[in-house]
Amino acid sequence: MSSSLNRKPVSQKGYLLVENVEHDFVRTQVLQNIGFTVQAGEVYALVGPSGCGKTTLLHLCNGLLDLQDGIIENTFQKTASMFQQPRLLPWKTCLDNMTLGLKAKGWNKKDRNLKGLKLAKLVGLQPSDLEKFPHQLSGGMQSRVALARVLLLEPDLLLLDEPFSALDIGLKTELYQLLLEQQTQQDLAVLMITHDLMEAVRLSDNILLMKSKPGRIAASFKLTRPPSLRDDAWVYQTTAELLQQPIVRESFELPPPTSPSPVDLATREWSYTC
Repeated sequence: MSSSLNRKPVSQKGYLLVENVEHDFVRTQVLQNIGFTVQAGEVYALVGPSGCGKTTLLHLCNGLLDLQDGIIENTFQKTASMFQQPRLLPWKTCLDNMTLGLKAKGWNKKDRNLKGLKLAKLVGLQPSDLEKFPHQLSGGMQSRVALARVLLLEPDLLLLDEPFSALDIGLKTELYQLLLEQQTQQDLAVLMITHDLMEAVRLSDNILLMKSKPGRIAASFKLTRPPSLRDDAWVYQTTAELLQQPIVRESFELPPPTSPSPVDLATREWSYTC
């Protein structure tokens, strides 16, 4: 499966190449023959059930785990990661947490705070929020801070580990829109993992469906409608169509559909390969 997903990188702006990657924990194989390429401006979503190795794969891509077998080549200049938990430092203010990456890069306090203040408005943070500590913020506000922290670094590649999974639907919608705006403006490459198929349909250009035991890519779905044109009705319909596919139901260990709804192959806006 991986060989059919891989292709020779053509972007001069950078690419993330994953080829024949395998990984074991002790005597258990977690990942088997994983391969794909993410180029500048593309959004890829890794979707699958819990335990299929999505987070392990992302950790290999961002260097948090040592690569055992295969190739991972990242030619992007700047890579940033956002995790399921905001991971804010409890002894630092909201603004200091946001600008932590800039401080690590040697920015002086005045310049990094000025840049932080500008981005804070975009993610819906008020000036009064910026001097608060993490325990004084709601979970949603902490997620805004975490998103601002990675966007301040102006990455070329953004790795997302289910950062929106614990948020309510209203906040999710706001952050989805902000992420897509930044992704379009900066020609940002995104590799995200999620167990939520609808989230993948809303945000990504390509969905990589994973199966477990061991984790492997079972199918690749390409969505042809631009994310900016995907309204709620289209997202719901496309998600429902994908859920009718036997490979999707098998991967998520779902029973066969009770009332299959045929999809007009001439009008559908997605295709897939296995």
